[in-house]
Amino acid sequence: MRLSAMFGLCCALAASSASALDFNVARNHESGLYKCGETAVFTVTAYETNNVRATSGTVSWTLDGFYTGKILASGTVNLAKANPFTVSGVRATPGFLKILLSAKGYNPLWNLAGWSVGYEPQKIRKASPSPDDFDAFWARARARLAREVPLDVLLTPYPEMSTADYDYSRISFATFGRRIYGFLSVPKDKTRRYPAHMQVASAGWGNWTNFQPGKKNMVFLWLSVYPFEPSWDWQTDGTTKKYGAMNAACRKKWGWGDYSTAGISGKREDFFFYPASNPWP
Repeated sequence: MRLSAMFGLCCALAASSASALDFNVARNHESGLYKCGETAVFTVTAYETNNVRATSGTVSWTLDGFYTGKILASGTVNLAKANPFTVSGVRATPGFLKILLSAKGYNPLWNLAGWSVGYEPQKIRKASPSPDDFDAFWARARARLAREVPLDVLLTPYPEMSTADYDYSRISFATFGRRIYGFLSVPKDKTRRYPAHMQVASAGWGNWTNFQPGKKNMVFLWLSVYPFEPSWDWQTDGTTKKYGAMNAACRKKWGWGDYSTAGISGKREDFFFYPASNPWP
């Protein structure tokens, strides 16, 4: 399956000013799930932007325990000698194993691809216990949202981002005191059923919170936590100024930090993510 998203369990390679490579990554377990101690084998094929298999250049790879800060293995492959190539790794404990790929000579931030596999993820345990009323708190919040705030879904076609494979739209709906914004892509072929994938933007700012292609073989819903629309032209259309103004307003109200910590010292309902975490009644 060709992947084309920036980050998450399946992320892709975003285009930069240079001609970029695209990666196809297959696993020896189609499910992507392994028992602890099993070896995961990633088979990587690098393509030029015209979908022709690359015959020159190098690809650097690393394996880690999914953003633990510890690199488990790394290497560099000469595509003239090996394309596709394989990378193997293993975990002894429940968690995730992630491979990162970068093409030498390209922007190391935007031209980055990452894929992960799970090792008995059902056995992963939290590092600290939840508050005693955690489930009850969110049950009350969702009930309140359903009672007080009509969902008010707005779906706006975004034809310039649609392709021959999928229809692309902006999506928005109401929550406490503001709206939630994002993108939705739906395959055009309606003769079969598709899996649905929902993704919330990574923390911070940039391509990964604005630049989200659709998906060919699934219904893809991408949501931002910010109280303004994301934009594919975020670097030039003023969206970055909105991000800065949001953080300035948070600092003015709470005296420190940015949106990620805004309200954390107040009531739970004051926290910035309270309305963003409550999209569904």
